Amino acid sequence: MLCRICHIIALKILNTSFMLNKALRRHPKLDRSEVRRFAKVPILAFETQIGIDAEVSIGELDGADTSAYASSQTQRFNSFAPVVLLLKILLKQADLDKPFTGGLGSYKLYVMVAYHIEKHIENGGNDIPSEVLLAFLFRYGSCEDDDAKQSRA
Repeated sequence: MLCRICHIIALKILNTSFMLNKALRRHPKLDRSEVRRFAKVPILAFETQIGIDAEVSIGELDGADTSAYASSQTQRFNSFAPVVLLLKILLKQADLDKPFTGGLGSYKLYVMVAYHIEKHIENGGNDIPSEVLLAFLFRYGSCEDDDAKQSRA
C-alpha cells in the first residue's frame, strides 16, 4: 500500500513539474525549459535570456535535504560557500555538473568539499577560501596514484 501511495505522490510531483514548465515557457525572457522526468527526482531546468540557469526539484521524497546540509556546512566552515560556488562554475563550464550525464551533482560536491575542509584543517591547514580551493584541486584533481596523494595531502 505504501508503495502505491509513493507512486501516486510521484505522479503528482511529475504532473506539477510539467504544469510549471508549461507556465514558464510562456515567459518572454525564457530561452529554454525542460522537465527531466527520468532523473532520480523530477527536475525542472530552465535558461533565461539574461544568463540565469536554474534547476528545481520538487517534492523530493527520499533524498537528502541538500539545502539544509549546505546551510549547515556554510555555518561550520568560512570557505565552504566560496569554494563550492567556484567549483560549480568550473563544473558547469566543463559540462560536468549534471549527474544524469555522468557529472557531479550538488549534494556530492557539498559532501566532497565539507570532507576536504575537515581533513585540510585536521592536517594543519587554514579555513581560507584560496588555500582550501588549491588544496581541494590538489587532492581531487591529481592523476597520480592515491598512496602518493594521501601522503602529501
